[in-house]
Amino acid sequence: MNELLRGILTKKVFCENEGKWPVRRLLMSALGILLIGICIGVLQATRMGTDPFNVMMSGIMLLTGLRYSILCLIMNGLMLAIMFLFGRKHIGAGTMIILLGIGFVTEATALTLTPVLSALPLIGRIGVTMIGLLVLCFGIALCIVSKLGLAPYDAMYLILSEKIRLSIRICRFGLDLVCGLAGLLLGGTAGVATLMSVLCLGPAIELFVKLLARPARKVGDAERT
Repeated sequence: MNELLRGILTKKVFCENEGKWPVRRLLMSALGILLIGICIGVLQATRMGTDPFNVMMSGIMLLTGLRYSILCLIMNGLMLAIMFLFGRKHIGAGTMIILLGIGFVTEATALTLTPVLSALPLIGRIGVTMIGLLVLCFGIALCIVSKLGLAPYDAMYLILSEKIRLSIRICRFGLDLVCGLAGLLLGGTAGVATLMSVLCLGPAIELFVKLLARPARKVGDAERT
């Protein structure tokens, strides 16, 4: 499974069909980006913790006083610079949309849903958190399979994997762990969702990529013939 994910991310899988279904790829990327932004906002609204990167973001927000959307622009811009230096092939239209828009989608979702979701009983918030994480993984997988550019954070663990020759799953786990610990040291908010993200996000993304890659390949083969 790890080889499949690496092949898709490096554009070695069904690359001969890459230009033959642009509308489908655009829709997949747009839906994936929207789901990522909404799901992160939902996780923030449940107050059960977020994924490790956003734990770090919450710590930096406490330290600097910046709004989430503005800090997201800054952090994604810094990671885009790393992508430009070490993984330029992973930059695409989807990358730029995520850079410019995902922070605002997340912020609007969190502001809208926090009064509702934070008032749910504990079991309800845990359920929403689990669904949010699952849909988040699906959204990330959609962006990966569309091959229109990766989210800056998702590109970080792939670049790391390419440079140090470790599996994508291990690099994702390590990067999540570092971000989560950094966020805690900065006073960021962690919880059930943070632990679940560290343990399950990488394998769940790989599973969704495997499931989505099969119909994508069939579409490409059908249009080629």
